[in-house]
Amino acid sequence: MLDKFRAQPRENKVSLIKSAIGKVKLNGFVLSMILVGIFLKREKRPTAIVYSLTADQIFSNSSPAQVIRFLKEERFAFLANFERPLIEVRSLKTIFFYNPSFTFDVPTYILCKVLNRRDYLRIVKEIKVKVRSQEKSTDSTFKKFKENSFDPIVYSHFFAHRGNTIDLVTTQTSMFKVPVAFKYASSQKKIMAWYSTNSKPIYAAKDSLRLGIRIDAFKDFIDEHWVWNEDEINFLQSNGVENVIAVGPIIFNDKLIGKGDPEKFVITYFDVTPIQGNEGFYSEVNTISVLNSILKLCDVLNEKYPNRLVLQIKPKRKYYNFHSKNYVSSIKTHSKMKKIELIEPTANLYQIISKSDLVLAIPFTSPALVAKEMCINRYFVSIGIEGWDVPLTSSGVDVVFQLEDLITKVQTEIRRKFNY
Repeated sequence: MLDKFRAQPRENKVSLIKSAIGKVKLNGFVLSMILVGIFLKREKRPTAIVYSLTADQIFSNSSPAQVIRFLKEERFAFLANFERPLIEVRSLKTIFFYNPSFTFDVPTYILCKVLNRRDYLRIVKEIKVKVRSQEKSTDSTFKKFKENSFDPIVYSHFFAHRGNTIDLVTTQTSMFKVPVAFKYASSQKKIMAWYSTNSKPIYAAKDSLRLGIRIDAFKDFIDEHWVWNEDEINFLQSNGVENVIAVGPIIFNDKLIGKGDPEKFVITYFDVTPIQGNEGFYSEVNTISVLNSILKLCDVLNEKYPNRLVLQIKPKRKYYNFHSKNYVSSIKTHSKMKKIELIEPTANLYQIISKSDLVLAIPFTSPALVAKEMCINRYFVSIGIEGWDVPLTSSGVDVVFQLEDLITKVQTEIRRKFNY
């Protein structure tokens, strides 16, 4: 055996070594399941499984408790059964900060904590057989084995015998590759929740070919789509998507309402922090242009109405190294100069908007639609953005293209508030 290995070309030796290491890892994974899973306390079956939520959505911009409260709002009561939701979040926080409704990996949770021990041992045995058959298979890496073998084995058994009444929910972040469960489930309902309102493409003016969104990856696996409003329904239907329902804002925040300052006119700008090198609509050039326009707006109004204006900026998420350095630097500089008040990305969206006199957002992000729902004045700002075909309005929120126009509109609101 050793002589045969030595006789192999170097490339083959490396491949064999990698395959052997991969097999050891897989065997270790199966062994750990046998040792741990057999003793774990079994939980009740979930009534719904939710995929594709991010760690930022759950642990930064919201909290596990808020997410559960959101799912149990009355408006969803007749659309899905969220009595016992199980939510998959790919974050180690789901392990270190235990919450029974959250898991790092749904198939492992189902195998070790939901299926009875007899089914559990039967599936583990099937997985062990699959591991032995790997040899030089492309499934020899742990990630590929889990996606191509482990998950399908667990899901096919679970949905065939125990899970045929469970609602499945994912978000539009998985529109190019739905979770594996959606391909094996004969569940009561399979849902895609469109939590973002800027999934609608904004085309460059020079683009003659406007293909819309690609639905091939998910159209055969989704029974129902949840969106914010009628405008979103029309958009999806125009792209060939059926069974679309407007459910209102899809935001994992408690509806906290605060009181505004009667002595100040508060403008809150909800930005989209550009990615370094991005050439799309939310590029550094476009976002800085909108930011500078809003700063100029405040300069003009501060001269006319001294000590009346407050400009707040809430980043969509906290700043990372991959964000535009110029944009972030500008924000931080103006914050130090006290020209703006920088709000934490984790702040409650409803509370901030309720305390605002005016909400500004770059097209076509969701805070403006939340402001509309709360009857707070709002505009999309596209000042200085050139070469893009931006509609005049979206979901009933007007787009402002000229600084002078924005100054006039805001000045009217200031005079109305303070009876000038």
